[in-house]
Amino acid sequence: MIRTNQTTLVTLLISIFLASCSSYTQKHQTGYGNASYISEGIVRSFEIQANATMYIAETGKLPSSNQQLGLSSPEAYADTVLKSIQVLDGGIIRLTYTALSGVDGGIIDYKPEKIGNSRTVTWNCTTPSFKGIEAWRPDCHYTN
Repeated sequence: MIRTNQTTLVTLLISIFLASCSSYTQKHQTGYGNASYISEGIVRSFEIQANATMYIAETGKLPSSNQQLGLSSPEAYADTVLKSIQVLDGGIIRLTYTALSGVDGGIIDYKPEKIGNSRTVTWNCTTPSFKGIEAWRPDCHYTN
């Protein structure tokens, strides 16, 4: 009988521990969105950033559409992670996410900033959707 009670107690403690871990994981993902899915979308945007950077270097102008860069329509980039990747006025590259990111319709913008009078740019990442993104993506900033 003592052995049965000890086994039951150990089983109960393990169950509580596993439930706590699961709860922590859910809170972590809720706070940051699903980091792996968000990162997957960001990686998919690198090719478009490269095309935009080349366009800026060649023309000295900021692109304003996917078509201007010779890219497919924004929705052509849709998959389970992204709804679209769209080039907006001012060369902004907008990633719009599916619910897998933790925020259905969540947005990340990459905005090009020209360096002086050169045709060189740096990319600034901002999001109004993924609060706390800086904790795992320090190059991207949450904006209200």
